[in-house]
Amino acid sequence: MREKLLIFPYSFEIIPLLNHYSLLDKFEIIGGITFGHKDNYCSFNKGKIDIQKMDKFKLLLECCDTVLICDNLLSIDYNEFIFSKILEAIKHKKNIISVMDIDDKRNDIISELCKEYGVHYQSCINREQKSYLIFKENLYRIGTPVVFVMGMGERTCKFEIQLSIREEIKRLGYKVAQVGSRKYCELMGFHSFPNFMFDKSISEAEKIISFNRFIKEIEIEESPDLIIIGIPGGTMKLNNEYTHNFGIIAYEVSQALTPDFVLVSSFYENYKPEYFKKISTALKYKFGYEIDCFNLSNVQCHWPNAGEFTELEYLTIDPSFIDKKLKNYKDLKIPLFNIFNSNDSKEIATSIIDKLSYYGEYSLFTN
Repeated sequence: MREKLLIFPYSFEIIPLLNHYSLLDKFEIIGGITFGHKDNYCSFNKGKIDIQKMDKFKLLLECCDTVLICDNLLSIDYNEFIFSKILEAIKHKKNIISVMDIDDKRNDIISELCKEYGVHYQSCINREQKSYLIFKENLYRIGTPVVFVMGMGERTCKFEIQLSIREEIKRLGYKVAQVGSRKYCELMGFHSFPNFMFDKSISEAEKIISFNRFIKEIEIEESPDLIIIGIPGGTMKLNNEYTHNFGIIAYEVSQALTPDFVLVSSFYENYKPEYFKKISTALKYKFGYEIDCFNLSNVQCHWPNAGEFTELEYLTIDPSFIDKKLKNYKDLKIPLFNIFNSNDSKEIATSIIDKLSYYGEYSLFTN
């Protein structure tokens, strides 16, 4: 019997998980609690999960077995609005799964309280990772076809793309190994992006070699037909103020292994068609490979506020508007997609299979 799962707090960041919750085969999602208006982001929520405001927390708590604690980008008092609700859920004997990065002190409090009330606690963030740090400089050849999912910035629907591709490729009958750009991918049955890639005590060369070995071990252990890698962060700086770490992670991954198919997701703007050609050329010379397709995300940088805040603000756009906008780019040499359109997600998967079939050296795709 599937556990009934409550999402708290519900936000735009968790929508990819909700849109693909069939990957959570142990759970049935009964709803989510939002700090904003209960209709926020519903147009992006394919499953139309029941979303309620905070005053319904106790009501939905009674209907669930497990509470999934999620990251939220809003400026919210953690102690008052999140930690207190976690403790309340435990005292109502609800299991807790956290995909939020909780500090050690509060993590210990939650663990002890769960033991006291006889409920299960699982943190998908605070976990040990095997070390892949090896100081020999050679790179292993990865024989399995590799797909990169990259973004011009952090919030460009990359995780939605990764999950959509995963579902479609598996539906076509292929075995998929995957490294996702979020910290909690094990919850959905695949690997999170390894922590050592963010460790400042490790040199960049060691990260490249270690990531190569990380992927090689996945290839050996899982024998997949295809490896999908979601790359955190952006590919280049937006400007001198918003640098997105200069695309360093994307560059390191690109040095660790060579992709067979590359999808890049862009922020929404009223681009001229030439923009995508210029970006494709820039990324080719930066990373050393061609871009196979673009995705136009439904997230736009809020430039009027840029410079007034430490963090860049974003606007979200109805995906149906993106469909209309794509008509302006139908003559592009490199195809442009809207991942929230189910036909587009299927077409991306088909494009991946078609390209790998064309290569011929991958016998799996030429049968």
